[in-house]
Amino acid sequence: MGFDLLQLIAKGLQFPELQTQLLAQYTLDETKNNLSLFSSGFGIPYVVVNINEQEVGLILDTGSQYSIINRKNAVDLSIASEVIPNAYGQDINGKQIPISMSDSVVVSNGKASLFENRFIVTDLDSVIVNDSFNHQVIGIIGLNQLKSLNTQIGFESNTVTFQ
Repeated sequence: MGFDLLQLIAKGLQFPELQTQLLAQYTLDETKNNLSLFSSGFGIPYVVVNINEQEVGLILDTGSQYSIINRKNAVDLSIASEVIPNAYGQDINGKQIPISMSDSVVVSNGKASLFENRFIVTDLDSVIVNDSFNHQVIGIIGLNQLKSLNTQIGFESNTVTFQ
């Protein structure tokens, strides 16, 4: 699994302008929030967070504009979503996959909220291979969200700070 595959998914996404604007909505706690930075066997950076009281991993993906959660995991985490009409992507095998938009999702460090965001919900099973991660990785935090949170990634200190 690599960023090239995630970029292929992003290229296949088609969104009406209104839906694209909704992706930029978020809220943020006023305090600094530090997380440990992990790396997959392929060197892909990710953080471990809590969503609906479940510990999960999210890839920090500056190559994707959007934050995305795998459809199967969204169902398992009871994250409600609504299909976006006429929006679809293609998996790596060329299969057309529907695109949904989640309700607002609170992402926490297990003690306090880090941020709240709406995620794109789609099938990522063919893209994220959990064998290369030490945690269950269910999606990505894309560039728009990372920028909105003024994210600082400390590769030497292995920390991620959302401000």
